Amino acid sequence: FLSMWISNTSTAMLMLPIGLSVLQTARDEGAAPETMARLPVALMLAIAYGCNMGGMATLVGTPPNLAFQRLFHQSFPDAPEITFLKWMLLGVPLSITFLLCGWWLLTRLIFRLPSSSVMGGKDTVGRLLADLGPVRRDEIVAGVVFTATALLWITGASLDIGDLHIAGWRERLGVDGFVNDAVVAVAMAVVLFIVPSADRPGERLLEWRFTSEVPWGLLLLFGGGFALASGFSSSGLSSWAGGRFELLGDASPWVVLIVVCTLLTFLTELTSNIATTEMVLPILATAAVTLGVDPRALMLGATFSASCAFMMPIATPPAAIVFASGHVPMREMVRAGIWFNLLGLLLVMAAMALLGGPLLGIDIGTLPDWARMP
Repeated sequence: FLSMWISNTSTAMLMLPIGLSVLQTARDEGAAPETMARLPVALMLAIAYGCNMGGMATLVGTPPNLAFQRLFHQSFPDAPEITFLKWMLLGVPLSITFLLCGWWLLTRLIFRLPSSSVMGGKDTVGRLLADLGPVRRDEIVAGVVFTATALLWITGASLDIGDLHIAGWRERLGVDGFVNDAVVAVAMAVVLFIVPSADRPGERLLEWRFTSEVPWGLLLLFGGGFALASGFSSSGLSSWAGGRFELLGDASPWVVLIVVCTLLTFLTELTSNIATTEMVLPILATAAVTLGVDPRALMLGATFSASCAFMMPIATPPAAIVFASGHVPMREMVRAGIWFNLLGLLLVMAAMALLGGPLLGIDIGTLPDWARMP
């Protein structure tokens, strides 16, 4: 849930000490040796995998999602906008299904964890909660701002499902062309700079010195990726590379989608998922036009698949963070990761087949009018 709204890297760094605390409590409460032989690696992998699964649910969940939104609009300016809520209509069911299937796969098939208690039962958990003390005012205010931001993102854009039209607050207020999700994010961040802190008298909830911890390099990576995509287009490289897909011209669009999703799933095991996404999406936009298929099918499938790299520590920052904990041997990460790669490939294909048409109007075998070359 956290990785739906904040950086996957931040979520992993937040959850790692919590996971380590759970493991220490399990040891202190005398968990069985066979349990402690399996639980640490399973719990660490659950943190990394959960970050990736949750990041698929929203546009801000992981960098490839935002890259898709920008590059899709850049490639097809006349296409219907993929709004925050529209993405969630597809991403949330995929994320929840992935989470449930992944939990079963991790606990029942791969590591076969026992069903016995490992933390001493409810009394131990209750004691640990009591030690935390009551929720502080600063925590409540930060939570309210966090919740308001999410609600403003979700309800900002209007939604059309068939003949049903649900007007968003931007349409109702007449600011649809002036206010977007980025404005909401900056405005709510400014609120944190204004509200006084109760725990730190004389300071605000968010002080400027804390911004040194913001991954500014990621913003430069985004900008560089968009510039790279523009260069691909203006130089003709994306048209040339997309034209190579003519070799698949006689193949079913679903076969093409399987090839694209499989390629992205395993390619991002060895490269940055955001860099790979920004490099591949402009090529897929041209390829879709060449093959006469809906560009959203190939580009969305590739974007989701870029978050389905689970085998290697270098695949995603959360994987690198939990690997550095020392509880996850490389062999175990690869063994579990191959199962999750295949599960992710299956679920992405199922989501595109079952939800893409009804929710986003994607007809994979038809090239929309807004994608046709003039």
